[in-house]
Amino acid sequence: MKQYDVVIIGAGCSGLSLAYRLIGSSLKVCVIDNMKRDNRHRKTWSYWNTYQHPFEHLQAYS
Repeated sequence: MKQYDVVIIGAGCSGLSLAYRLIGSSLKVCVIDNMKRDNRHRKTWSYWNTYQHPFEHLQAYS
């Protein structure tokens, strides 16, 4: 079984923000999200459509 220091439940704005803040730390982080539909056009992400942001690579998988 894999071991993690931090498990983030949900890859919404808050979950991804926390995951981003932990990038580069010594902590092993796991993000769990059960969303199976295409999330790229949901309202929560609409304000990021005009410029690139640090969550581009995570947003595609949320």
